[in-house]
Amino acid sequence: MNRSMETAARRHLAELEARVTQQGALVDGLVANNRDANAATRTLRVLENALALTRESLRFVLRDEPMVSSAEP
Repeated sequence: MNRSMETAARRHLAELEARVTQQGALVDGLVANNRDANAATRTLRVLENALALTRESLRFVLRDEPMVSSAEP
C-alpha cells in the first residue's frame, strides 16, 4: 500500500469512527426522549461492525507490507 492509499484508508477510518459516534449520540437521544430507537440501534450495530472490519483490514494490510529501506534505490 503506498502512502497516499494508507492516508486515504486512515481518513476513511476516522470518518467511520465519527459516524459511529454520531449514531451512538442519536440512539442515546432517542432513548432519553422515550422514542423508538430500534432502527437507529440497528444502524449503529451495522456501523460498529463496519468499523471493526475496516480496522482489521487496515491492520492486515499494514502488517503484510514489505519493509523497504529508504536507502534502497
